[in-house]
Amino acid sequence: MQDMKISMILIRYGEIGLKSPKTRISWEKLLISNIKSMMELNNIDYERITFSPTRGRIFIKGHTTDKLVQGLKKVSGITSFSEVEETKSELKLIEEAVIKKAKEFLKNNDSFALRVNRVGDHPYTSIEVAQKIGREILDQLTEKEISVNLDNPDKEIYIDIRDKKSYIFTEKIAGMGGLPIGSQGKLVSLLSGGIDSPVATWLMMKRGCVILPVFFDAQPYSSEKQNEKIRRLIKLIRKYDPRKNYYYYVCNHGDNLKYLIENAPSRYTCLLCKRLMYRIAEVIAKKENAKGIITGENMGQVASQTLYNLEILDNVINLPIYRPVIGFDKQEIIQIAQNIGTFDISTETADICTAVPESPIIRGSINKVKNAESDINIKKLVKKTTENIRKIQI
Repeated sequence: MQDMKISMILIRYGEIGLKSPKTRISWEKLLISNIKSMMELNNIDYERITFSPTRGRIFIKGHTTDKLVQGLKKVSGITSFSEVEETKSELKLIEEAVIKKAKEFLKNNDSFALRVNRVGDHPYTSIEVAQKIGREILDQLTEKEISVNLDNPDKEIYIDIRDKKSYIFTEKIAGMGGLPIGSQGKLVSLLSGGIDSPVATWLMMKRGCVILPVFFDAQPYSSEKQNEKIRRLIKLIRKYDPRKNYYYYVCNHGDNLKYLIENAPSRYTCLLCKRLMYRIAEVIAKKENAKGIITGENMGQVASQTLYNLEILDNVINLPIYRPVIGFDKQEIIQIAQNIGTFDISTETADICTAVPESPIIRGSINKVKNAESDINIKKLVKKTTENIRKIQI
């Protein structure tokens, strides 16, 4: 779509329409509220825009620009949307509107198809609409030598007939899909500067969760450049969240790593570090009434993410640990990262954590882990860290 004024956008949602009437109405209102918040965050005036939900659709009526179109792509709960032209559901009026659109849209030698969707009672069927209007288009555009191809057309014209109104459009723009943010409660997300954790975070946002990002400042075992990467990733992910009050947590972790390196078995450093981070995240989650922890862990990717070590990580806290990318191939994760815009930042060169031992354990012993934690007084480290957490608003 070009950056121009348009009069109406038709928004489609998927799973919301499968819910009970009470839940559907509630989530439609939440989705509309999220769209308005997105518009406000992007400095789009929505006061003169009308939102009209009806049978699996939400119509945005009023003047706006391509800025709104770009924003809608980042609102979870929207399956797709289109710029549409509205007409009454009289067959003659539909035909006039479609032929006008066809004359503008179809070029010489194009093949085309009419895609008709109909809801309500009408004195015609969807097939009759497609056949009648299709023949008329061929008759009126003979000089363009166009043709019908229902299987693989060059162009498609959509006709959405809904009771007394019908909508004509030529493009379906993909949305995030999923559920509206805020429909599923809060989760704490452990964000690093890598590829996986931002994707894991985005996937849970897509499922309707409010996300509280947390990152661990591991200096001097990492660098300020790495911290800046994480801050930029958080700001990018924030664009998919319509909340006005958005913040993240920073935990000082360098002293913890120093203590682990000096006082714990070297090969267990990564496992002990992860379990410590989980404990700290659980404190934040309970404070924020969050219902679990998100990580970007992916089966077998690094030493701490073997099946055996994940079991050791899982039993350290009482909250659920969600790993949305655990079964993904790396290329699948990369594809999502590219689609949502985090890949370029995640792959920028930055210092890796220097606390990682030369030969980390890949099949740890839970008894050795618990003995090590007892020896180093892990609860004291948790308490010290959580007392000095920084909460930063974007």
